[in-house]
Amino acid sequence: MTQSFDNEPFVGRESELAELTSALDDALSGRGGLAVITGEPGIGKTGLSEAFEQISVDRGALVLWGRCYEESGAPPYWPWVQAIRNYIRDANKDSLQGEMGPGAVEIAAIVPEVGGAFPNLAVPESTNQTDVGRFRLFDAIASFLRRASENQPLVLILEDLQDADGDSLRLLEFVARELSNTNVMIVGTYRDVELGRRHPLSRTLAELRRSSNFHRLLLLGLNEGAIGEFVASALGTSPPPGIAEAIHEMTQGKPLFVTETLRLMRQEGWVEPEALQSFSPEDLPLPEGIREAIGRHLDVLTEACSELMTVAAVMGRQFEYRYLLSLTKDPPDGARPQLTENELDDLLDEAIRARVIEEISTPGADYQFTHALIKETLTEEITLTRRARMHARVALMLEDFHGIEPARQAAQLAFHFGEAQNVLGSEKFIQYSLLAGTQSLAANAYEVAIEQFQRGLSAKEGQPDDLETAELLNGLGRAQMTTLNYDDPTTQIGNFRKAFDIYLKVGSTDKALAIPQQMTLGRAGANAAARELLSKALEIAPENSVVSGQILSKYGSAVALGLAGC
Repeated sequence: MTQSFDNEPFVGRESELAELTSALDDALSGRGGLAVITGEPGIGKTGLSEAFEQISVDRGALVLWGRCYEESGAPPYWPWVQAIRNYIRDANKDSLQGEMGPGAVEIAAIVPEVGGAFPNLAVPESTNQTDVGRFRLFDAIASFLRRASENQPLVLILEDLQDADGDSLRLLEFVARELSNTNVMIVGTYRDVELGRRHPLSRTLAELRRSSNFHRLLLLGLNEGAIGEFVASALGTSPPPGIAEAIHEMTQGKPLFVTETLRLMRQEGWVEPEALQSFSPEDLPLPEGIREAIGRHLDVLTEACSELMTVAAVMGRQFEYRYLLSLTKDPPDGARPQLTENELDDLLDEAIRARVIEEISTPGADYQFTHALIKETLTEEITLTRRARMHARVALMLEDFHGIEPARQAAQLAFHFGEAQNVLGSEKFIQYSLLAGTQSLAANAYEVAIEQFQRGLSAKEGQPDDLETAELLNGLGRAQMTTLNYDDPTTQIGNFRKAFDIYLKVGSTDKALAIPQQMTLGRAGANAAARELLSKALEIAPENSVVSGQILSKYGSAVALGLAGC
């Protein structure tokens, strides 16, 4: 009987699993902690996490998963949002209110389902866009986790932290400092090959290492003995002599490579009992790297299914059925015939059987590619020009789909319009970058906001300064002003000054005068620039007005701080 290889055998990770279990025992005893699992793509991080999940459940813990999104269209705090959503979905509503406590208002700003659980909750349209506002959000989430773990121990598994937004990483640092007296354990996974010295996660890991309850597990390739167990478990019989050694040499012990090698053996008919008897290491199919192995795996799909998966891959690692149905009813580029709903269902079933995609229950997604490299392989097989056209079709579809409320998908729209600039121009990309940045500000996700505003400004280069330019600069200054540990306040003041001048140029005096009132003073090196901007504002503010009084008061503070050397 041929094997499906749907589940990788769990072998060769016993010591790592024992270390995680020891940390779990500490958490169950009220000494919460944090562990990170790292290694190359395909090395078995998810497999170890899933094995640990089962042990955690067996010991009475509730396991919550959050997965970071590779592209830039995800909302701020996405892995945390997923974990909290999953908790809310099955929680007792009476208990949930006590667990959330007064922080429910802050949490609802990033997790709308909180408002759905508490219909009478007064959720503000935007949160306080200051360091204090973000602290309150972070404290609300940490307090919620602590109180929830008093009823049942919690294990949070946050996958692919190398793709996490900066705000999610800051929240991880904050929560990690609050774990010591809780029944909470957090497990994070990340690809170490993607971590340069300047990667945002590098700074977070440096902060996390200071904790006494921090564990780092580096996964290396499986040894020959473990490979032999792996192959025997997958094939259901002991492999012929030399096969385990040959597979180990070819795959460097990476479980994903091993699995793909076994898939190739199955496709070429080498896993039948009769064939195995005559099989030798020389007959072993040699994967030309993981992408090539995945490419061979994708070859089993029909042409129609392969084309559908390419469309889905352009949408992202995770995707929704309704969006895919809309696209296939009106195919991108008009290159294929329209699909009926039944035809789409059949093709999705084919992709699931081939383990190219899997169904998920994550809010906002119905399917995901079983591995990020599958999605990347599909998108890289199409030309840049065609890819841009497909992103354009996705962007316009999302905009049309949401009618008068496309703002709900602002970050996703900004991403797709950004990828389609060669086809659609930059106007919509800039529009949604500004909107996504403003929404991120309202959610206290300042680093995501900075990224969105900077992208919008980059697209504006070479264009005349207008109100939109001023709004982007103003938003960037506000995000920089409220970013924790922001190191260059003079840049923030400079962006405010540029926005101030453009507002005056286009006749928006009220918006110009609002800038000096929102500036934060007292950061080293910024006072001279702040005084200059405040002085300019005083020149145009109406005499004896409330606005002029407020600006004059702040100007006096700036002078005093300058004299004090602050």
